[in-house]
Amino acid sequence: MDYRLTDLDALLLSVRNPLSRSYADEAIKAYRAGSPKAAIVAIWVAVTYDIISKIRELADGGEQAATSFITLFDQNVAANNVQKLLQIENTLLETAESQFDFIDPISRRHFERLKEDRNLCAHPAFTSDGELFTPEPELVRLYLVEAVRNLLSQRPVQGRTVLTLFDRDFRGTAFPLESDAIPGYVESRYLANTKRSVLASFATVLAKALFRAPPAGWEPRLRLIPWALQAVKTHDQGIWAATVVPQLIRLIDDCEDVYLANAYAVLRLFPEILGGLPPAAADRLRAVVTNSEPEATDVRIFEAGEIAGFRETAAAKFAASARHIQVAALQRLPTQTYWDTAIARFRESGSYRGAENNFGGFITPFEPIATLDNMRDVFEVVRTNDQVSYASGIPEMLAAFVGAIASRYPLTLDHLQETLVLLEEQGRRRYFEEMLNVFRAAGVEPPAGEDEEE
Repeated sequence: MDYRLTDLDALLLSVRNPLSRSYADEAIKAYRAGSPKAAIVAIWVAVTYDIISKIRELADGGEQAATSFITLFDQNVAANNVQKLLQIENTLLETAESQFDFIDPISRRHFERLKEDRNLCAHPAFTSDGELFTPEPELVRLYLVEAVRNLLSQRPVQGRTVLTLFDRDFRGTAFPLESDAIPGYVESRYLANTKRSVLASFATVLAKALFRAPPAGWEPRLRLIPWALQAVKTHDQGIWAATVVPQLIRLIDDCEDVYLANAYAVLRLFPEILGGLPPAAADRLRAVVTNSEPEATDVRIFEAGEIAGFRETAAAKFAASARHIQVAALQRLPTQTYWDTAIARFRESGSYRGAENNFGGFITPFEPIATLDNMRDVFEVVRTNDQVSYASGIPEMLAAFVGAIASRYPLTLDHLQETLVLLEEQGRRRYFEEMLNVFRAAGVEPPAGEDEEE
């Protein structure tokens, strides 16, 4: 049988450390040359070297336990203390698992078996029929794959180190504040090549920060945590479904009232969690929307406007809230659930400055999600409210609003014609040229006005 499997070459490319890669390459070459004992010895050398090199990386980063280990190791190397070095090698797998989280218990069992077989391969070891021990090629390949996937390709990041790094970044100025940027940042900085056990621990800390007392310094940025959890879901769907979702359901169900409003952002982003909530927990969340007294600095309950089964309750609460609360909510999360109230506020503008303020507070926030129907509603207000159409700041704001819609939807002359008639009657068409240019850029040429015809 030909055991020269080409996928081993691709596997080799994932080894991080160049020297670890060279040892693994020697093992692959020995395996392909039909020397399984030499291959197993080389694999074990790659494993031991890689563990020590990972600890050295952590020591270079200031990890205290790693520094202590490397100091002792280097002292024994300098003194050529073979006995001590053998003791270090003998407990290296335990150190890698218990002290540094490089491997989990299952991987450790695989590596313990590799270590035993390495001893049989490196020393004369006879079987019961008097022949020397010779490992099967399939076993050698298994050891190769396990070593690369579970150790050699992994970053030297402990569970505790990941959390320490995240804590430092999250409280600092380098952590992104834009929701779209957070999942990719978290994935690349903390989760890439992270073991599943570390991933689950990371998600647990994030979940408990939302629904139990958050770590010091996290509270001002708790709204960003759901997007960090999105990175966990993207990174490992299995861990997410089997571990994180059940835990989030339990935490929301058991949550104290003071933290319950954090649930809406989670449920909005992960609807699968809503389906697992007990009916009483969902009723409790709806009651919080109805009974809360939101403040401009805390409008978390209005995230419920994007959750199925909560929209009507959230819309009613939004409509009944004070103007400054509504503006604050739209700044955080514009959603079509609140459009009817927002356009009604704009329609009621009673002065030029009031029209400008209402456009900025109730219409502009919708630019990222506005539809053609929203544009028609705004044009209708322009046609029916002189305080809007004559306000000096409205043409520029309207052009920006229409431009945002034009970037997503095709414009037609039908969207504009009635408004043009009014602007002609008012003699104000020239003030809206910037908005008309948006239509021209979209391939829609407005009919010439009276001034233009002259």
